[in-house]
Amino acid sequence: PPRRTCIGCRRRRPADELIRLVCLSDGQLSSRGSGGRGAWLCAEQPASCAKSALGKGRFAAAFRRPVERVAVERLIVALEASAQRSAGEPEPGSVSPARPAGAGPDRRRP
Repeated sequence: PPRRTCIGCRRRRPADELIRLVCLSDGQLSSRGSGGRGAWLCAEQPASCAKSALGKGRFAAAFRRPVERVAVERLIVALEASAQRSAGEPEPGSVSPARPAGAGPDRRRP
């Protein structure tokens, strides 16, 4: 598979281990677009790599156009929320069911 470079940590990896981002015509960043210039982030830690790339101006370099800081910050929030959902963690502000104290371990199967 083709190898690409993460714009945050600068590691070279196979494309299937990275997330491809595109800058849409309205300036927003998306991982669902196709075509045009792309930027790549590590799939295992995309929010961390996005934060690193933001601090170094690498989004603008990758897209060869200015990228607003707020667009990258929105992307980071979305990546962090996605990571929490995939890890089974509750989203901020959500309520998880409480188990009574002393109830013992939950033996239900997932």
